[in-house]
Amino acid sequence: MPKVIASTATIKAAQVQVSKIFNRSKTVIFPPPGIDGKDSFFSWETGNKGKMFVGVSFSQKSGKFALGKLYAALLQRMQNIRLSKRRSDEEIDPYWTLVGYYNSTRELGGANRLVEDDVVKNIDTLADAIYDKPDSARDPGSPERGIDELTARKTQREINVIRDKLERTLYNSPDDVISILLATKMISIGIDIPRLSLMVVNGQPKTATEYIQVTGRIGRDKKAPGIVFVLFNPYKPRDLSHYQNFNGFHSTMQKHVEPLSLTPFSIPAYTRGLHAVLIAMIRLTDKYMSGKKDADKFEMKLGKDATEFILSRFKSVEKVNEDSTSYKDFKIKLMTLQEQWEKFIKDTDDDPDLHEDVWYNNPYDPYHGEETKNKRVLMIEFAQHGEQKSDSYPLRTPESLRDVEQQLKMRYV
Repeated sequence: MPKVIASTATIKAAQVQVSKIFNRSKTVIFPPPGIDGKDSFFSWETGNKGKMFVGVSFSQKSGKFALGKLYAALLQRMQNIRLSKRRSDEEIDPYWTLVGYYNSTRELGGANRLVEDDVVKNIDTLADAIYDKPDSARDPGSPERGIDELTARKTQREINVIRDKLERTLYNSPDDVISILLATKMISIGIDIPRLSLMVVNGQPKTATEYIQVTGRIGRDKKAPGIVFVLFNPYKPRDLSHYQNFNGFHSTMQKHVEPLSLTPFSIPAYTRGLHAVLIAMIRLTDKYMSGKKDADKFEMKLGKDATEFILSRFKSVEKVNEDSTSYKDFKIKLMTLQEQWEKFIKDTDDDPDLHEDVWYNNPYDPYHGEETKNKRVLMIEFAQHGEQKSDSYPLRTPESLRDVEQQLKMRYV
């Protein structure tokens, strides 16, 4: 049986999670620790300086006031170093882009206005005090130039553009470098930009896992260790507690990681993703079904092997037998998807106004979105379509079963 090597910065109860996801009964740490924690043959400590965490709080002022002061001090400090010529642009670049992390989109809401007003004024004050020259103040830019936002409000195309901008460096494109990147939890998954090494976290995140994942986005270049400033609001008891126990928490940070619950076969989970798994298995295991337009060839007998495998996995993971209600409901859902697939093909063939056969999906360009060519497809983009009214095709399909989609339909009851 092939081995699966999974990498993660934060995990607890790994055995349970591996059992739920991979249906494996045994897990081991890789590479093994050996007899010396500093050298396990596979990995060893280099002695390089690590990431630095700085706790910041305030009194008798508002959180926005303190945040504006902190942003201004960090931005202008890098400008001062650059003007002094003590460091090259290559050395300054990792700390030139300030990543501002917020725990929610609501908290991030007024950040653009804060930067354009308070931060700019504070920078001017600092520059005048040191240089007394108007051109010595750093210009953080505006939402159209120099300030960007990485949140769920952005489309995939806009996110790709921002990623490209973040790759630009001070020494190659000084006029096009992002000064401030305002972000929410989206940055904690899949955003790996080695040049980022400066971050301000506005308030303690809700979980230790989120805190570790978020702060792990910076300082990835060993030549530029990251610096993380955490701004604590003393009027929030949880923030104040973390500020008072700042050193203790960071010296045992991994101990505070929370175990996550995994429910791969819960009704909401398989309602959203089961059809995609079923379609992929049928398409990839039968060479006659592998082409984009081969979805039109489906018959119930072609789904037999995939159905048996998925049902077997359900019983193994959920620890149930075939007489259980959950198993019967799941099996009905699985068979209904295949029956609807056959019906979808028949309805298409019987409609004289349709000139295309059934496809799996329409071609998708990550920069420009879905290219709509055929309305008779099994799967459509999850975020760009309205509410799913039935179990009939086409079905709204997530781009990834790992991530939370950027848009969710909700109904107030």
